Amino acid sequence: MNNTSKLPVLQPMRSLSADGQQTGLAARGLDMLGALPQVQEDDTADLQWKLGCEYLKGNGSESDYAWAYYWFSNAAHLGHVEAQFALASMYEAGTGVKQDDAQAIAWYQKAAMQGHAWATYNLDMRGIRVETQE
Repeated sequence: MNNTSKLPVLQPMRSLSADGQQTGLAARGLDMLGALPQVQEDDTADLQWKLGCEYLKGNGSESDYAWAYYWFSNAAHLGHVEAQFALASMYEAGTGVKQDDAQAIAWYQKAAMQGHAWATYNLDMRGIRVETQE
């Protein structure tokens, strides 16, 4: 499934701080900007999850929860376990999305089925047991 038509074309955001140092995604040394064309071309779930993490953290600027959700959601739908957990956490806390326990549980279950320990723990705390895939 080619999903490239749904992905936005992102322009690298670079800004200078008062001391002339570059800030933002590129300054973190994670090579996220170089990864953008690959993400847009082949829907690489791991890179989409990493982009979600960068937007969630903010990296020298305010967090952008809408973009974090966007990238986590793309990666989670591709089966990325950490993105599934991140998406569940956003729904549970209402971070950048409307708080939704049903969505949180559904995404925790997907992650737990892949063996994610924290997702399993969060479900256990709610009295929900999940069999992991072997």
